[in-house]
Amino acid sequence: MNTKMYLMATKDWKAKDINTESISHLIIAFARIGGDFKISDWEMRLNAGDKNDIPLPDIVSSPLISVDKWAEIEKIRAKNPKLKIIGAVGGWGAEGFSDMAETPVTIDIFTDSVAEYVQKHNLDGFDLDWEYPTAPRGIIKTRPSDRENFTALLKSVREKIGPEKEISYCTAAGKWFLDAIELYETIRYANSIHIMTYDMAGTWDTETRHHTNLYPSPADPESYKESSVSLSADYYLSAGIPPEAITIGYAAYGREFRGVASNANNGLYQKFTSKNPHIWQGGTIDFDTLEKYYVNKNGYTRFWDEHCLAPYLYSQTERNFITYDDCESVREKAKFAKEKKLGGIMCWEYTNDMQAKLMKTVYDEINK
Repeated sequence: MNTKMYLMATKDWKAKDINTESISHLIIAFARIGGDFKISDWEMRLNAGDKNDIPLPDIVSSPLISVDKWAEIEKIRAKNPKLKIIGAVGGWGAEGFSDMAETPVTIDIFTDSVAEYVQKHNLDGFDLDWEYPTAPRGIIKTRPSDRENFTALLKSVREKIGPEKEISYCTAAGKWFLDAIELYETIRYANSIHIMTYDMAGTWDTETRHHTNLYPSPADPESYKESSVSLSADYYLSAGIPPEAITIGYAAYGREFRGVASNANNGLYQKFTSKNPHIWQGGTIDFDTLEKYYVNKNGYTRFWDEHCLAPYLYSQTERNFITYDDCESVREKAKFAKEKKLGGIMCWEYTNDMQAKLMKTVYDEINK
């Protein structure tokens, strides 16, 4: 079973900081789609206006994967020649997918550049993180034709990089994504589907809840009953996707909800203050920080949900609730993946857990 780790190239790390012993795949995040429809290590498009009406300007804003970082990646490869290093394009808010995939010509331009990119950096494969085709659940331009175009894009990538290289793509955890693409057709070209089984809760909700729970709970409000890692995997299995093609995810970060209205149930399934839902950027707190400053410290108490097999933190003084993954919860996810004979487990993202403590736990459980 594979253990995959995403690594943000814009973060502060060196090859010596990356422990590869428990990792089968290191996925370098993220390249973008440029205004010329070629893959680029620079941010080439700035978000402007309504996603479906106003075209985005082709403006270079910042480097995403520097030459220095590629040199460090080569050092990582030298440390562990068995490690598969994968290039990734896209990410949350990354524009250009719908326009690029709309015509055979622009698909050809992009996938030619992908083939050159894979060869230039000696990559073992390529990962597509299009958030999201067809459904306007993200913040990028969408079209109904994205559904068929996504398949055509994968087919072209496979033809250009060859059968030996790995291809993966990311999907949302919700059941709705099964209709956003031609799911079963994609497996003709992709080796692995990475289900982003995290961010299933956030400050867009009306109540606190788990954001990466393994199982649903009888206590879940009705609108939450379709959200869990196990249900997400089952959706894909029920659709006929082979288990070895499915990779589930865990989060090396937590999500905070401030101004929780009540300490009933230790802050779980409670209203929170919508005007000031979080103080951390994006409402996320990395695992290293949680362990050092929050877990059973500074007025925060760790609790365990026996139904969901998920931890959470609550501070009655601060009226603050945090949902996250820890070693106990990722161990349960590893057990689940083994039982279901899934293809692997992946994590977002390495620099949130610099000792790879969570991935080591997953690796040890898988290899018992």
